[in-house]
Amino acid sequence: MFSGELVSSGQIKVPRTLKLSITTEEVILVMLKKPCHPGEVLKFEFLLPLEISAGELAKRLRVPRSRIERLVKETCPVTVDSALRLSHFFGTTPQFWLNLQNNYDVANASINISGIQPLERIAV
Repeated sequence: MFSGELVSSGQIKVPRTLKLSITTEEVILVMLKKPCHPGEVLKFEFLLPLEISAGELAKRLRVPRSRIERLVKETCPVTVDSALRLSHFFGTTPQFWLNLQNNYDVANASINISGIQPLERIAV
């Protein structure tokens, strides 16, 4: 509970001194930023810090080098097989990699459906 009190409507009473640490401009920039591809995460959060090349990773995962190179270049998706191998190697979960891919796919697909009007519900 925020200040230890709940208002009768069930909403939390927020102190007047509460300030957000992000600006409206930062929120807009995040919304406009392109979705993050799993290959970008693989490259910048794993390969570069660990100083492992795509070719070396492919060899250690026992997959074709082109699969990891295409993933890092963001030209192919993470497959279930790749997610399992990456999770085993890096100590993550397969869901981590698949969720990155799913979030990327949903963000890209959302752009294409922005003009669709929702079905109006008929009152019964």
